[in-house]
Amino acid sequence: MYKIEMLLFALLMIVGLFLSACNQGNHTSVVIEEPVPATDYNTSNEYDYYIETPATQDEVLVFPSLYIEADGEPFVERETWIDSTFTLTDTSEILEFEGVEGRIRGRGNSTWRDSNEKRPLRIRFDDARSVLGADAVSRNWILLTNHYDGSLMRNHAAFNFASLLDGLDWTPSSFFVHLYVNGGYMGVFQLTDEREAHPKRISVSESPDPAVSEYIIVLNRHSAVDDSLTEGVDFFNIGLRTYDYRWPPVDEGSGHVEYVQSFMHMVDETIQSQDFSAISKVIDVDSFVDSYIVHELFCPVGVGWFCQITSTQLKFCTCLQQLW
Repeated sequence: MYKIEMLLFALLMIVGLFLSACNQGNHTSVVIEEPVPATDYNTSNEYDYYIETPATQDEVLVFPSLYIEADGEPFVERETWIDSTFTLTDTSEILEFEGVEGRIRGRGNSTWRDSNEKRPLRIRFDDARSVLGADAVSRNWILLTNHYDGSLMRNHAAFNFASLLDGLDWTPSSFFVHLYVNGGYMGVFQLTDEREAHPKRISVSESPDPAVSEYIIVLNRHSAVDDSLTEGVDFFNIGLRTYDYRWPPVDEGSGHVEYVQSFMHMVDETIQSQDFSAISKVIDVDSFVDSYIVHELFCPVGVGWFCQITSTQLKFCTCLQQLW
């Protein structure tokens, strides 16, 4: 069984590489003939890399370059937003932009803690925009480092594989970029969607009635030990599991947090009953099965469940992808 899983994983990686080539095949780049100094931040080894000059520039199939000029050092304080301007080059002209204003800050937990210079970032443009042809037009985007994956391919392959499954309503887009911050080359980053309520991301609707509203909650073990968060407002516990209350934004005392906590407690008890007929009435089985398949094949370091909970006449919990 282990050999079969390894063969499947290898096949999926090949498919991911093929899809990556398809997704990035229209990108062109300035031809570089001189060696470019770079650092492998996983090993701190210095090395030079080259991009060979092709017969014509149109044949270059490499990643776009994202340049960020920040009014400060974004890799030091994770929670501090820093005013910045953004320039995207080395792609088709219709996708390029220059001098776009916005802000950046750090993100992540272990990937922030265990890295030194190459750390994940959040982007918030002043005005909503699509990036590299992604479906969503939004202010919010993410730059991932793939710190624990030397190939840098696992998340990208997982996203592409998940997008082929029928049971998942949404998976993040994925693009590779060369990232430059304040003139310094930071390496290859994965540019992807922020996890937010959005018609082209997590499509949910809010209501002042807790029994009608839809919700976004996130399994997050870090919240229980975060002194800045309040239980019953920012998060709640079901047994030994801690869930962040992410959406919709509501005033304390509105009853939304209490409602979704009660609902999740009911879902938990129903699953433990092992009564499939009852379980299928409170969760979207297809989405949970597909999510399990992706997690089992790609083995993300921090397994998390992104749940959309619809509490209307037909109450059910839908599992969405959170693979990094």
